[in-house]
Amino acid sequence: MLVRVAWIALVVALVSSACGSDGDSAPTEVESSTTTVATTTIAVPTTVAVAEAIPLGRSTQTIESSGFEREYIVIVPSSYDGSSPLPSVFEVHCYSLWADEQASGIRLWSVGEREGFVSVLPEGRGDVQRWLFELDDANFDLSPGNPDMALVEDLLAYLTAELNIDEERVYAAGFSNGGWMASALACSYPDTFAAVAPVAGIMDFGEDCTGSVVPMVTFHGTSDEYEPFVGGPAAVPDRGELPTDLGGTYAELPINANPLLEASVPDKVAERALANGCDEEPTGTAVGDVTISWTYSCPAGGSVTFYEVDSGTHWWGISQQSGFDTNEEIWKFFTSSSTDTS
Repeated sequence: MLVRVAWIALVVALVSSACGSDGDSAPTEVESSTTTVATTTIAVPTTVAVAEAIPLGRSTQTIESSGFEREYIVIVPSSYDGSSPLPSVFEVHCYSLWADEQASGIRLWSVGEREGFVSVLPEGRGDVQRWLFELDDANFDLSPGNPDMALVEDLLAYLTAELNIDEERVYAAGFSNGGWMASALACSYPDTFAAVAPVAGIMDFGEDCTGSVVPMVTFHGTSDEYEPFVGGPAAVPDRGELPTDLGGTYAELPINANPLLEASVPDKVAERALANGCDEEPTGTAVGDVTISWTYSCPAGGSVTFYEVDSGTHWWGISQQSGFDTNEEIWKFFTSSSTDTS
């Protein structure tokens, strides 16, 4: 089991504003005879076609992947009886936080309870939990050799074997560094993920994305202090003070010299639109007083939509500043996307 080191509280405090929550409380913990399951207030049938290892509601599980024991949370909606395949959404936490904090603060799973999709919340790795790269390396590794990419493959293989998952409706949404992961999954697994949704964390991986066509909806504030809208280094001084696994601080690492980090958010979105074969210029539509929804004209199966929030900062609920809900917009976009192109 992953062990939380003593100084992680300091790191979380440093970046708590970067990975904020909407203030909602966590699901209730209830005991069963076989496992501890966190659920909303739902009635669970006494007989149901669910894999014994994966109960209805919320449970924390472990899986062996790439030589590591990795934790994850899976939340199965109460309506599931195994008779019909359900969509699944990978919900990826941000830098330094944990899957249970993602579940408690962001609550995309609550849409899944209502609409009927399985939520999967994997844990990152490292003393400071993160995705995609070792902080002491300037390169991004999006290959199956990366333990994080392999984890997603292994989780999906296990869950589709144990639950009736619709393999044409598998999605990924991620916040901040989790948005990097969602972007990476679109690059490396375009035939697996029907759509992705990076929130305050879209990443363009350059040539690694060549040939991938995956619908994307993304949200970003123009005043994001951790993932600057205009690109370049973060404006928050304490980000550079974060410790690394091998000593030193984040500001001293070669990852900060990676040219992919210098691009602006609109340029990153434009690269995804280019990969999807969309027209070069998007059409902007006002959404409320402070948001513009930029929509590209794209071929079927390649939709790209970008919500630009004026003065929005670095948090998942950024769109709520405009009177609409990020989770609802993500699911609305996902429901229009499938890997079935027939």
